[in-house]
Amino acid sequence: MSALHISIGFSVIAVLCACVFVVLIIKYRKARGNERRRYAKIDLLWNMAFTVFMCAQAIFIFRQSGNGTLGLMIMLPLLALALVMGVFGLRSLRSDKYFRKLYELDPGYCGRCGYNLTGNVSGVCPECGWKLPDRKEA
Repeated sequence: MSALHISIGFSVIAVLCACVFVVLIIKYRKARGNERRRYAKIDLLWNMAFTVFMCAQAIFIFRQSGNGTLGLMIMLPLLALALVMGVFGLRSLRSDKYFRKLYELDPGYCGRCGYNLTGNVSGVCPECGWKLPDRKEA
């Protein structure tokens, strides 16, 4: 298989990931409750998949171009885009704001681990120890 075919394959996969990412954002905005929470997590996974394929494509193009200037001109914008997407995705994954948002979408489940909080009055998730936000904060 030629380098061009592989590069086109990476491009197609990256575009498909981006399309699925957009569709999930649209579905996320229409969804309610626990379904919305599920779409938020799937959306984050597709963001990471897009980032990985963009990095792979950029590195592949650079290597196939013989490490020349053209390859560098193509690789740098792709890597910059992948880095920005990856940083935002990873930042949202680890931030307390992301956990609060998941908790706000469905207060019956822990925002960090998804544990069912029915009957919990302690204000702390018994599964992961995350302190639940007050109802007025969430």
